[in-house]
Amino acid sequence: MPFPLALFNMDFPPEIETGPIPDHIIDPEMRACLGEINKYSAEIKFAKDFARTCRQEYQEYIIQHKNLSHLLDPDQLTENESLLESKKRKALYAQTYSSSTNLHSGTYLQRAIERLQRLENRAATAAAFSQQQAMDTTASNTNNGQRGGQEVKK
Repeated sequence: MPFPLALFNMDFPPEIETGPIPDHIIDPEMRACLGEINKYSAEIKFAKDFARTCRQEYQEYIIQHKNLSHLLDPDQLTENESLLESKKRKALYAQTYSSSTNLHSGTYLQRAIERLQRLENRAATAAAFSQQQAMDTTASNTNNGQRGGQEVKK
């Protein structure tokens, strides 16, 4: 189960944007599998980017806090420290979310990749079998034609 997003006070995109599936892939199972791979890859990328952004915001705010803390009155300083603590907590939650998503989606991503490889192997085997059958049929027709000609000569 991925990290609960309800801990963040922000709006997440309703659906994470995924990459397109190539048009030359017509097998519905392969297209579905590629869709899953794109989805899980996008989830992992989004979580990593989100954690990186939160960490950068926190680090920038630390620098601002250090530079401005001597200029603030006690009330502003308390508010500033509270905001700093909030950004720190958000960065930690984002990192936890990223790790959880990486584990969760990474597992499903690996399964989808393995399933895609099995589908590709099955398609390659079917194509090789069809090609072999076509070659056998051609050879059989050629041999039958030669035999037919030989039978006529008798």
